[in-house]
Amino acid sequence: MAGRTMRMRLRHALLLLARTSAALVFGTSAHAQCDGLLFPGLKNAVGLAPESVALGDVDGDGDLDMVVANNASNDASVLLNNNDGTFAAQVRYATGNGPWGVALGDVDGDGDLDMVVTNTFIPDVSVLLNDGDGTFTAPVRYAVGSAPRGVALGDMDGDGDLDMVVANYFSGNASVLLNNGDGTFAAQVRYDPGSYPSSVALGDVDGDGDLDMVVSNYGSDDASVLLNNGDGTFATQVRYPAGDQPWSVALGDMDGDGDLDIVLAISYTDDVSVLRNNGDGTFAAPARYVAGSRPWSVALGDMDGDGDLDMAVTNYGSDNVSVLLNNGDGTFAEQVRYDAGDYPRSVALGDVDGDGDLDMAVANVLSNDARMLLNIGDGTFAEQVRYAAGNAPWDMALGDVDGDGDLDMVVANGFSDDTSVLLNNGDGTFAEQARYAAGFLPSSVALGDVDGDGDLDMITANGNSNDASVLLNNGDGTFAAQVRYAAGNGLTGMALGDVDGDGDLDMVVTFIFSGGTSVLLNNGDGTFAPPVSYAAGNGPWDVALGDVDGDGDLDMVVVNRASDDTSVLLNNGDGTFATQIRYAAGDVLESVALGDVDGDGDLDMAVANWNSDDASVLLNNGDGTFATQIRYAAGDMPLSVALCDMDGDGDLDMVTANSESDDVSVLRNNGDGTFAAPARYVAGSEPRGVALGDVDGDGDLDIAVANNLSDEVSVLLNQCAGRPCPADFDENGVLNFFDVSAFISAYNARDPAADFTGDGQYNFFDVSTFINVFNAGCP
Repeated sequence: MAGRTMRMRLRHALLLLARTSAALVFGTSAHAQCDGLLFPGLKNAVGLAPESVALGDVDGDGDLDMVVANNASNDASVLLNNNDGTFAAQVRYATGNGPWGVALGDVDGDGDLDMVVTNTFIPDVSVLLNDGDGTFTAPVRYAVGSAPRGVALGDMDGDGDLDMVVANYFSGNASVLLNNGDGTFAAQVRYDPGSYPSSVALGDVDGDGDLDMVVSNYGSDDASVLLNNGDGTFATQVRYPAGDQPWSVALGDMDGDGDLDIVLAISYTDDVSVLRNNGDGTFAAPARYVAGSRPWSVALGDMDGDGDLDMAVTNYGSDNVSVLLNNGDGTFAEQVRYDAGDYPRSVALGDVDGDGDLDMAVANVLSNDARMLLNIGDGTFAEQVRYAAGNAPWDMALGDVDGDGDLDMVVANGFSDDTSVLLNNGDGTFAEQARYAAGFLPSSVALGDVDGDGDLDMITANGNSNDASVLLNNGDGTFAAQVRYAAGNGLTGMALGDVDGDGDLDMVVTFIFSGGTSVLLNNGDGTFAPPVSYAAGNGPWDVALGDVDGDGDLDMVVVNRASDDTSVLLNNGDGTFATQIRYAAGDVLESVALGDVDGDGDLDMAVANWNSDDASVLLNNGDGTFATQIRYAAGDMPLSVALCDMDGDGDLDMVTANSESDDVSVLRNNGDGTFAAPARYVAGSEPRGVALGDVDGDGDLDIAVANNLSDEVSVLLNQCAGRPCPADFDENGVLNFFDVSAFISAYNARDPAADFTGDGQYNFFDVSTFINVFNAGCP
């Protein structure tokens, strides 16, 4: 009982400390620094209609780079690995007309990987030699059959160099081009495999020491095996039934008996076939395993590290990739599917992040990208987790609404006129939503302790009912019925903050139709006074509060959607505001965030520009005026922006939710208030509102985003390793009074160690998070 009383006193003392603290000074984060890939589902821009992807160390620096054949742009993209599993921007090389298949190998014997690409519209194959540094020479082209698709490299004639074999789809044959020993190739010799051959693989299937040829025949529903005569010529095909419309073929010892088996992606029947080798280069009838819709490409590798070969299959009909783990005997467990992209057609396996396990690279034809799926280490892959919300989620917020020490999710559902509350299970997963009625078209939601009882209440701005709903927390993460307050005509954005300096949270909303903002002062008990309105620009859409002029009170920054500018309204010190000052930004402004991005101690402004696909950053001059905007490419039609230290390097990075490209962009701060090119990560359908916080309690900041069209919330967990017990200030493994005292001292000194939310602000949310982490204890 005494311990509980002490914790309650601590909570109220610290909450009072947070509420009565007027100055907001931005600083650095307390998280561990992280380089490389931050979140699952990284999208890498490539050319148009990428059909094939390969991994290999083309620049000789010890990590795997990515090469993609782009069918519609007539080129190949080379993306060099940054040594951490992320990739530099593509460099594109002309190949031929309609490139389809790609293979990497040292065809000229100089020790680096060259590129071979099939060109399907003018039937030939291009060889691009590596200059030794990951750049490539102009293509040398060799005639093959009609509509070449798949290509494979191997030493078929045993002379020590790599030859090539190509599957020619329309001419119904396979072309073998022997290497002359210098990276040039002899004229093709053609072999007849079957009808509409689409893919080819090389391997010693009969155990005689040379490479045989296996071809998937899309038109004749079989696989052809052509045994090598020992000199790079091939015997007549032997055909084996495979399934309806096999497109891709791979070879591997699936059952661990020392010979190569055949695996095919069967497009029409949505499965994969495994044909076991009888030990002599003949094959048993296929065993079939369910995949996704329209499987197209298959790759083999030991993804779970248990010593046998697993399979990955792209399913272009269901926009995902299936992973089937080997049971150890050549049979396979039920597939696990992972989101891949729009029309995935090719997959390659390799350890791109250098952690010792096989990751997946997937080429997506319709989204014109190549995506990386990182292996967690056990054959499962990191990806976003989606949770059902209401109808048309519009905005969201994170906060510990049930007081158990972790961050819960609150969502404003625009078309179902309610909110969803999803409680955290304690590990970054979330329970099923509970729904609470709000006003008509809730477009914005915020959390804050408006009634001063120590828990987080919920407030929504309702666009069609012209009011704000206040739902007080019952103390356990459930909420009382809403109380609604008239606020303006067509409410859009909202923010909470103590604008009049009396120790409680007031409400500021934007309303679009009469072009202004309303301030509703808190009466001290969670009820609100009538609104006082202030003029803004044309079509005010979102609002943020912060002390931009450094005088100790909260000022207001508004983005104006129709006039393409921002309004800054400085606080007079008593919760009233001076006339706006306007600053130009981008095209159709949607969202604003404040933070000290350049580390000079004042609040800068970041704005999401929907129609110009970028974000504007306006640096503070130090007195509450702002410099001319600098614009950064973000994603397609960004609707929301947030600032936080996502990589733990002590400065604020920028995150945008991109509605048209169905992703979120993370723009890392270069350390001086400028930003790197965006890394884009897959979200749901039309992501709208974004919130940042450590939902899994591992010390780094995760992303939660409301997906408007798919009626759900996506959670992307940060892959960095964070600070293991941030509440343990003296790092002795024990949480006690000394840690509390150290936190209070750090908070009052604006020490970065007290910035528990990682957003650069020192306020209620840092105090609340510290209390919750402290009460939860160290792991």
